[in-house]
Amino acid sequence: MTPNLSILFELECLNFIPFQLRDTYAVFEAHSLYKEICRRQKARGYGLDLLQVATTFGNVINLLKGCNIEPIFVFQGIRKSYGLD
Repeated sequence: MTPNLSILFELECLNFIPFQLRDTYAVFEAHSLYKEICRRQKARGYGLDLLQVATTFGNVINLLKGCNIEPIFVFQGIRKSYGLD
């Protein structure tokens, strides 16, 4: 999650209503999800274990699919990486 979005949730938490998703699609910015998984793993005090990162990523997908939520991952920045901007 981006820092600005986290701050928005913290400061304006009463403006957001949680609801359960089922039988739908959810779009994720893949790099942000990857960074969040890595950040949480490092918070445990260990070095980055890529096998654990992959396992956690798989667990996220399995949790979503368990609710019949089809994840769609968007990879931003590829144009910039290839100098297409």
